[in-house]
Amino acid sequence: MAVYTKLSTEEIQELLNRYDIGALVDYEGIVQGVENSNYKIQTDKDKFILTIFEARTNEADLPFFFDFMAHLHGHGIYCPFVIEDKNKNRIQKINSKSAALFSFLDGNNIAASDITLEKCFQMGGLLAQMHIYALSFPQVRNNSMSLLAWKEIYSKIEGKTIHGPLIEDELVLAQQTLSLNLPKAVCHLDAFPDNIFEHDEKICGVIDFYFSAYDLMAYDLAITLNAWCFENGEVNSQKINNLLQGYEALRPLQITEKEAFQNLGRAAALRILMTREH
Repeated sequence: MAVYTKLSTEEIQELLNRYDIGALVDYEGIVQGVENSNYKIQTDKDKFILTIFEARTNEADLPFFFDFMAHLHGHGIYCPFVIEDKNKNRIQKINSKSAALFSFLDGNNIAASDITLEKCFQMGGLLAQMHIYALSFPQVRNNSMSLLAWKEIYSKIEGKTIHGPLIEDELVLAQQTLSLNLPKAVCHLDAFPDNIFEHDEKICGVIDFYFSAYDLMAYDLAITLNAWCFENGEVNSQKINNLLQGYEALRPLQITEKEAFQNLGRAAALRILMTREH
């Protein structure tokens, strides 16, 4: 979360007039994050999050993201859901940008330094639940941050990065790996610790669904493993074991997924590298 689009009290009030959510009490910008502008809004009825979608989020994808969040929320996953205005609209316009108002999640983002073995186990379980419930979600969206995007990014940085030969080799392997016939569902694909909420040392919720897409479930697991189980560039095997145990307690991996998992982990690492290089 971040604040790129600055709003005045008058602009916030004008927006809230479109809703039946009570009178404005207070608001503040949320500085964490890198993608969109976010505000915490307090009314005399409840708390909400206002998100203004910046250039990297495609407005055409917003209904898919909103529907997926609503689907998971309906199955008991603690995640935001969009608030409709008085005319049943979900998307607003603020300063020519798309915006939406969401339910507020209690809890705190998880800092990398606070990742414990128990939280890795819990995270594995949460991801497995999301995958299981996603199997009944009827919509699909192509992954906008997969192989084609990586190749496009590399074409822009080729000759400017010391990782060139490594990236070229890994792109070949990733193309082979990500095309395997493995189980798919709509996946979060960005379950980094700062997108996961905890309360009283227990993982409780998930935010930031704007990379969600129809992809390999084991690949989503590999991304999560890369995000949760390394410390200062070194792998923590205990954290990996706990995260996988938490996941497989609810959704055991198929043999084909296990056989491909090391290469899926390399593809996930390449995805993280490419987004950082970009």
